[in-house]
Amino acid sequence: MFWRMLKRDLKDKKVLNIVLLLFMIMASIFMSICLVMLYCIVVQTDITYESCNSSDLTITLEQSVDDPEGNRQMVEEELKKIPEITQITRREVVKLDSGRVRFDNSPESGFLDYFRYVITGLPENMNLSYNMEDRPFYVENGHVAIPQRIAELTKSNIGDKMRITTQMGNVYELGISEIFKNPVSSNSLYYFIVSEEDRKLLYSEFPLKSDLYEIKADFKESDYIDAIMDICTDIMQLLEESHGDIKLTKCLFLSDTGIIALLVSIILGFIAVFLMAMIFITISFNLKSAIKREEREIGMMKAIGVHSFSYKILFAVKYFAFAVVGGLLSIPAAIWLGRIFINRFMYDIIFPSLNICIIISILGMIICVFFIALITILSLRRINRISVMDAIHGENRGERFKKLSGFSLYKARRTGIPMFLALSDILKKLKRYVFLILAYVFGISIILLVVRTKDSVCSADYLQKYLIMGRVEFAIEPSDEYLAKLCQKAGSLEGAYKLINDNFAANGIPAHVECKMYSISNMIVDGKSNVVALYSGNYTVDDLVITKGHAPKLYNEIAIPSYFAKNQGIELGDTVSISFKKYDSNHITSSEVTEDFIVTCYLESMGSSVSQIFTSNEFNGVQLAENCELFSRVIDCNPDEYDYYFDRMQSLYSEDEIKFVHKDDVVEEYLGDYVSVFDLLIVILSIVTAAVLISLTVLYQNIFIEEETSDIALLKSMGFSSLTAKLWHYLRILILVAVSIVLANIFTGVVGGYVLAKLASSIMRVTEFTVVVNPISNFILIPAAVLALVTVVTIPALAPMNQIQIWRVKDE
Repeated sequence: MFWRMLKRDLKDKKVLNIVLLLFMIMASIFMSICLVMLYCIVVQTDITYESCNSSDLTITLEQSVDDPEGNRQMVEEELKKIPEITQITRREVVKLDSGRVRFDNSPESGFLDYFRYVITGLPENMNLSYNMEDRPFYVENGHVAIPQRIAELTKSNIGDKMRITTQMGNVYELGISEIFKNPVSSNSLYYFIVSEEDRKLLYSEFPLKSDLYEIKADFKESDYIDAIMDICTDIMQLLEESHGDIKLTKCLFLSDTGIIALLVSIILGFIAVFLMAMIFITISFNLKSAIKREEREIGMMKAIGVHSFSYKILFAVKYFAFAVVGGLLSIPAAIWLGRIFINRFMYDIIFPSLNICIIISILGMIICVFFIALITILSLRRINRISVMDAIHGENRGERFKKLSGFSLYKARRTGIPMFLALSDILKKLKRYVFLILAYVFGISIILLVVRTKDSVCSADYLQKYLIMGRVEFAIEPSDEYLAKLCQKAGSLEGAYKLINDNFAANGIPAHVECKMYSISNMIVDGKSNVVALYSGNYTVDDLVITKGHAPKLYNEIAIPSYFAKNQGIELGDTVSISFKKYDSNHITSSEVTEDFIVTCYLESMGSSVSQIFTSNEFNGVQLAENCELFSRVIDCNPDEYDYYFDRMQSLYSEDEIKFVHKDDVVEEYLGDYVSVFDLLIVILSIVTAAVLISLTVLYQNIFIEEETSDIALLKSMGFSSLTAKLWHYLRILILVAVSIVLANIFTGVVGGYVLAKLASSIMRVTEFTVVVNPISNFILIPAAVLALVTVVTIPALAPMNQIQIWRVKDE
């Protein structure tokens, strides 16, 4: 009996069995990739740190011209005063700005301005580097090894050229021989590794050199970031006059790229769960169909006393075999795709060993096999309801169409026969369609969730609220040469942008660029010193996104990040003390002072970096600010005048002087990494979801036609055309999809939005994360695409109705 059933099943349902096997393979692959990526996040990061002998932080200090050795000795003695520091190494490096670096495939350096670069030889003791094959490497003369992240941003490959302009004005061209991984790159400190001979040659043309201190620390704190930030505070206080550039190095998954990697792994897990749900629905309906077809044989076996397990195993073996075969076939694909995903989304991670990947893939397969076995067992409970009477008379002994209270064909005659049949089917047998509705809801919800995540992160609101960049209505990128010329003329970076603003005003362009000045200061809360960035300037305070309270207006009022306030126990109206450098009355010299400030409001800021404290405009010019950043970039005009003024603004400068970016391209300019990753995920998810929904729609439609053959034949015998029957089935599936779209939006808005907000808040270390819902994409484009997809799939699937006639129905 088993072989007869198996042979007939494989012969009659070739497409269904192939789809089911593909679902199982895909589920195992996505589950394995998700597990590999999570393993990298949880375990492989520590292995990478150990393999690279990674430092906990680095300090880059410009060498003293008067007494370099004495200064180094002083620095090391000061660092040794911090008890948590266990190891210090030092090496000489040359710092580069982005204007001195050019690549073949990326002549412009605008997006590189936010990083720090050093030329160095091959590391020997700490922060070791490995190539993309996870092996040590050697750099020959005339070549350079570049970080994985820089290679990705500049679209550089091995064999391409990189050019370095020295401080002496000479340009050296080096061939890229290696692309390497190093956790030190995770916080935007990038090494360009050259041979020892090339290092000496390049260093000879850089009179201004720096010392790079690589530091290891040991502490028992539960929160690594809080502990390492305390050490940074101590270092900044000890080396206050040195103005070193401090970078955390063990933060692979605290950077922007790390957050993306975590999101990708979570989304892959959602895909695996989604495919599992689809497998559940497919197996459930397949078993339902098979059991219905064999119910007479099952009833007869019950009648002669055969134990239920004996014939249940007949139905289950095929799915167990499919699960095992699909899992085994998925292992090599999961390992191969896992390496691609890790290299694409996880930077500077050493790939797990082959044995580990095989074990993880087998674990993913076991999870899938267990889940499929559980699905099969649950679906086989239907056999318990089959009795000997069912075997004799058949399971369906009543009329399929029953009267619904308040719903009759006469009252609903204007809706038409197809709509009446569709609605009566759904209302009378809603349980029959629950799994299909859940499948649509889950598939649509995944797409909506990723789209909403992209809309929330890749937006000007994100730049303004979480990156505290003010109103960014255009981007401005002066070339290094032109900006240096303006700075020389104005005396400062802030003055350079003031010259640009004056030029705008002189030409009648209502645009301006604001600067925010800051210096590293200390905030004392309950006797504990915290390193903060104290911002001041003539910026528009109202452009800060205030989550609670009111913007600072008076001299001694400040705005602080809510996450920092929560950790420090600071409430609105509290007074805190801040030590900073204040200009003396001559406005030339400065002195260290400590003053009290009142906290008037909270704002959001990425919590893994130094907390940003904003003062009012009355504080402008009071402190000695050592750094300058751009804040709001605004064109004050009506929306329909924006393009006119933007074109005029561009016409004032050549491309070699200043590059302007339109407001429509600002997000791509600053968050291009996020945009490309989310676009890729949306494409992958759309393809997977579309393939699954197409398969399920065809499967359900075939089952509906098979189960309702007698009803369709009866309609035709009464004089109704095939079109009426087809419209009945089409409208029914359309109504189910429409209901699913509504439920998916509700589910994504309530459950998905809550989970996303909590997850993003935890990752970004903010107190609240706002999920943005774009009405056009969420309520128009995606629903329209799903309805169109279902329509295109359903219409051809209705073709078998043409062959159904009353005289062909055997069992009537």
